[in-house]
Amino acid sequence: MWLGAELKIIENVPVFLCDSCETQAFQPDVESAIRTLVATGFPDRLAVRELVVPVFDLHAFLSTKTTSEVAE
Repeated sequence: MWLGAELKIIENVPVFLCDSCETQAFQPDVESAIRTLVATGFPDRLAVRELVVPVFDLHAFLSTKTTSEVAE
């Protein structure tokens, strides 16, 4: 989930998935825990690990490549 400009990931969230409509639902205690985590602003001390995510700029990429190079 996005919190301002930062992406926050919560792992190991138990969820019920409806077989017919694929709606997701949480147990009340799970939903409460998620709301509490969001309300506290995801304190850094509670993070179990961090992920590095590469970010690409399509305009910069296209300006450095010819059309034939992009197709390869």
